[in-house]
Amino acid sequence: MHWNDAGRELVIFDSARGNYHALNGTAVAIWRALGTGQTAEAIVDVLAERFDADRDALRADVAAFLERARAAGLISEIA
Repeated sequence: MHWNDAGRELVIFDSARGNYHALNGTAVAIWRALGTGQTAEAIVDVLAERFDADRDALRADVAAFLERARAAGLISEIA
């Protein structure tokens, strides 16, 4: 898997499946936090500080992103 961080957008190439995935907005922030090994709850903390958003809504967004990323084979597991 290869990815290119272009600031506000991030493109992931899954060479095993031959798929491209384009991330923007909150998804980029989640992906970057995953890259530093943060837990789902730590990612919520980062997003809450950065976007001044409701924590429950962010938890739901992070969980949905992680589930989609798992289903797409981009990640395997997160604590």
